[in-house]
Amino acid sequence: MASSSGTKKYPPRLYEIGKTPIQSRSMNHSCLLSNLQAMKESVGEDVWLELRESAVGMIIKLKELEYTWSAKHVHYFLVNQLAIQYSHEVWSLIEDQSLRFSLYEFEDITGLNCDPFEMQEQWDVAHEDFWVEMKVPISEGPKLNELQALFPIIRNWPREKRVMVGLLCLLSIGIFGISSNSRIPLHLAKRVMDPAAFQRHPWGRVAFTRLVDSIKVVTYEEKRSYTLHGCVHALLIWIYESVPGLGEIYGHRIEEAEVPLLSWHGSCQRINFPNFCAQEKKKYQKVAPEKLKKVLDFIKSDLEDAESGYGDRSARFYLTLLLPREAWPTKNYGWLHDSHMAAAMHMFHRRSMQSQSPFCSPRIAFPDRWFVNSWVNDYKKFGETNELPEYFSMAFNGEYPAEFVTGKKWLKDVDSLFLCHHVNGDHWVALHINLQKQVIHVYDSIRTWVPDKKMQEECMPFTKMLPALLNKMVDPKLRTKPDKQFTYRRYKKIPQNDDPGDCGLYTLKYIECLALGYNFVGLSDQIIPAMRLKMAAEIYDEVAMED
Repeated sequence: MASSSGTKKYPPRLYEIGKTPIQSRSMNHSCLLSNLQAMKESVGEDVWLELRESAVGMIIKLKELEYTWSAKHVHYFLVNQLAIQYSHEVWSLIEDQSLRFSLYEFEDITGLNCDPFEMQEQWDVAHEDFWVEMKVPISEGPKLNELQALFPIIRNWPREKRVMVGLLCLLSIGIFGISSNSRIPLHLAKRVMDPAAFQRHPWGRVAFTRLVDSIKVVTYEEKRSYTLHGCVHALLIWIYESVPGLGEIYGHRIEEAEVPLLSWHGSCQRINFPNFCAQEKKKYQKVAPEKLKKVLDFIKSDLEDAESGYGDRSARFYLTLLLPREAWPTKNYGWLHDSHMAAAMHMFHRRSMQSQSPFCSPRIAFPDRWFVNSWVNDYKKFGETNELPEYFSMAFNGEYPAEFVTGKKWLKDVDSLFLCHHVNGDHWVALHINLQKQVIHVYDSIRTWVPDKKMQEECMPFTKMLPALLNKMVDPKLRTKPDKQFTYRRYKKIPQNDDPGDCGLYTLKYIECLALGYNFVGLSDQIIPAMRLKMAAEIYDEVAMED
């Protein structure tokens, strides 16, 4: 992981810091999912279920979640935009963290078809008779209020026509996000009359274009309300996904949801976003001076001993950990090794065993780095014999290794395991293993370093061996799905080590923040030098690393 130093430069902000418009006005939108209820009652349950599985059925699934929309969250991101030239991207800069909202993020969030438009498509359909029956001008698409006027009479219509009315409502509300008095463009509205043509059309690209176009033309500082079009809910979910921890605090994550758009069941809790970001930065406070002095004095003393013929392994240990990037004698001098990760995990373990633990729950554990290393090394043998070494049972019962004894049994007393995992021979990632939900969460600070398929393979010692361990240690009556593997999830929207070389520090900070119940706002390359000093001083103070 070769590195290069340098400070990031961003385009100018849309508004200067301190001059961002407050949300004194109302943000309007017409992507009102509550309007779908009347449509559901009119088209009937059979049609509703068919619409749910259509190309735009994600809108119905989102409506069924009944999550809470938050205009304040969205407004804060919009007024912190960067003034960029790209017409189909939105960039925001929040506490030195740049966040991009583009077609790629929209597709990932919604799961809607965002393929390019087929410019050479030769397609048409006879549509006039249906518009006449609906009392809609044949040269224009329908309005939502015209569709709603049909609700009392369409209950006796053929299923095919009820489906078409339902699809038009979904387009108006969920895709275009336009007012009830605005028309759906005719060339798109008539696609509801041809199921194949409707299904293959990239409605996600339509919804994204409408949303971003409305963002680009809005003026936020004038003292009147402003309106967004398109699927605005994708924008809110992008915010939840982009600022780790924010969604968990102000919404409720749904594990293993079909797409991120369906991953959040919101609450009504309010947020002052600037205060939220400011509070989150406090957890990256500077190292206590007295602790730093101790470790620096130790390094000096140890190096002096080296001149007299004594070893300097301890000094090298701390120098590797605390030296800033510009002071590295070689490009990989500051890469953290097993001994550094083991010392940090030992420190976290000791903190968890304190009577007044700083962590958010007593039901967490930090497996020893050397135990995890043995776990990975034993995977090949496990694949041949399907047998687990005895030390796995001891670890399950909180009795192994000796310096990590907790007396807490996994599942009974421990829900979450936090561990650091060395992958690809040159990279550290953090793992959060949820034993109850059987999910392995991967936090990777350089997502481009290891391809996703390779990362899944690197996690197989856990996804494959944990079910076997649970089958061995848990009463069979309580194991309803003994053959189920642990689910693998790799997070996309977390702070990245843009100047590679600090994946070890990022991994330890991910673990520490997760255990404390914090999100990662404020974690960036800019604060890593301070984090190195802090980690070295705390390890020396709490673990007294000597080799």
